[in-house]
Amino acid sequence: MVLWTIDNNVCYNLVGIIYVLDVINKMKEYMTLKEIQNELSKMLKSSIDFFNKNGISYYIWAGTFLGAVRHKGFIPWGDDIDLAMPRPEFNKLVKLLKQNNNKISDKLEVIGYELGNSDFPILKIINKSIRVDEKEKCDEYLWIDIFPLDAVPKDNKKFFKKALFYNKIFILRRQQKNKIDIIAASKLKKIIKKIGLFFLGLCKYDSFLKFYYNYCTRYNYEEYEYIHNNVWFLSTEIYNKKDLVDKEYIFEGIKVNGMKNYDKLLKLGYGNYMELPPIEKRVDHGIKAWKIEEDD
Repeated sequence: MVLWTIDNNVCYNLVGIIYVLDVINKMKEYMTLKEIQNELSKMLKSSIDFFNKNGISYYIWAGTFLGAVRHKGFIPWGDDIDLAMPRPEFNKLVKLLKQNNNKISDKLEVIGYELGNSDFPILKIINKSIRVDEKEKCDEYLWIDIFPLDAVPKDNKKFFKKALFYNKIFILRRQQKNKIDIIAASKLKKIIKKIGLFFLGLCKYDSFLKFYYNYCTRYNYEEYEYIHNNVWFLSTEIYNKKDLVDKEYIFEGIKVNGMKNYDKLLKLGYGNYMELPPIEKRVDHGIKAWKIEEDD
């Protein structure tokens, strides 16, 4: 009788262990790059349907724009999607999302500083059924970025110098706040960054973030000729608002909006954009993604 009880308990324990291992295995069943791209395409289609339904203008941006022109879809190693909106359209979207519980669809939520649910100074469309692990440790779920295009003066050297400095501080403070390991080119630079962060920590993170956001959006959109992705600051290329002329492109079989003068704009960002870069310069986010159940 005792032996049966022990055996029974062992059986129950084994079943429990097998169940846990099965759950972990399912959670960590990484998606292939093609599967990630397919999920991102679905997210893009749902997002565009939402924008079109509500009269919101958008543009495919950065590598997504390049992919649409050169490949009619993803750059072969691409694992993200970028969109951009003029600041007035971005503000319109923020207002609409606040009225819609920050949702684009049943599966897609939006986070961002202006929505009060994130410290990202951009908007991110996220799919909470797909978790991710990526190089920079910025994101938890599969995402699409939406960058606001803000006004900049034509003579922008002083503005950009300060904006780039503030952007570096923002990135460091965000890594510190979210307990993300500081990324640096060497151990010495990492130590220097940590010392700097010690002193920067004397200023409240929320106060700095507000200051940074206000600095990036200081110029009235309607009063200036040129625009730039100020809050994320990926490059110093500026664009003339006259280039914001819509043209339809195809991205993975989806009709999307981009800027009409693609040759001029892509040359600004990529030079000879029709030539594939060498393998060592093919940059991605290094995403590992896996689907999770709703109750996980």
